[in-house]
Amino acid sequence: DLCHDPEWHVETLSCLDHPNVTSGKQLMPGVTAQFVEEYREREGEDSPEWAARILGEFPETDDVSLISMALVAACEDAPPVSEGVHMGVDIARFGGDENVLIVLEDRRCIELESWRGADTMETTGRILATMQRYDCKPESVHIDVIGIGAGVVDRLHEQGHMVDGVNFGAGPQGDWAGIVSQEIEFANRRVELYWACRELLKRGELCIPSGMEVRRVITDICSPRYEYMSDRKIKLEPKDRIKKRIGRSPDHGDALILALSRTGSMIPKMRQLF
Repeated sequence: DLCHDPEWHVETLSCLDHPNVTSGKQLMPGVTAQFVEEYREREGEDSPEWAARILGEFPETDDVSLISMALVAACEDAPPVSEGVHMGVDIARFGGDENVLIVLEDRRCIELESWRGADTMETTGRILATMQRYDCKPESVHIDVIGIGAGVVDRLHEQGHMVDGVNFGAGPQGDWAGIVSQEIEFANRRVELYWACRELLKRGELCIPSGMEVRRVITDICSPRYEYMSDRKIKLEPKDRIKKRIGRSPDHGDALILALSRTGSMIPKMRQLF
């Protein structure tokens, strides 16, 4: 995070600039020209390992990461896609985690809010205030319904705001069938929405402007790694493992992913049937 903070000055030290490598002689203990050449032959100059271990740079991609930072950066100035306003809200499960709310307007991130504390009434009030500020329809508000989030969703429903409760552990919903290949099978809702995020970025139809304080969002959505299960379904690594690796829960990234749920648009149609 500090390396991407404009208030910090960052120096990159490349193995290619090491005196042992530039001279071809062992002038001091440390990296050798032979080590560099062996790494070049084994990993290749286009690999994330070469970027990290030899050039001292952040890799643009990771063989097992679902979304790369390069992909996000390529969409910083993506044009808007007419879709109106959608909100994603990730509700904190533990005392140390944050509640995070993200607003997308025409698939462009325009606001990010975060606050600590698990008071469901306060959280409900914040959500309603943001809905009013952006004239966001209830079915376009997508809230993590697992754990404490269920209480927030229940309270909003009780008040007549039929928001979209999203259960990451539920099965795939197919709401991005026109974007995500139907030949791909997903283990659950979480990986389905993350995959939709990647496809939208690849198409230039999702924008996270660099001018916003969104470093946490970008880091979070680029953190999850994926793998294939024995039945060929794709799954993401558990949040606990991500939290252990990056030192926090990826709440900011999950809020953005929640904002991509589109099953809420079915609610008004279902209500009309009764």
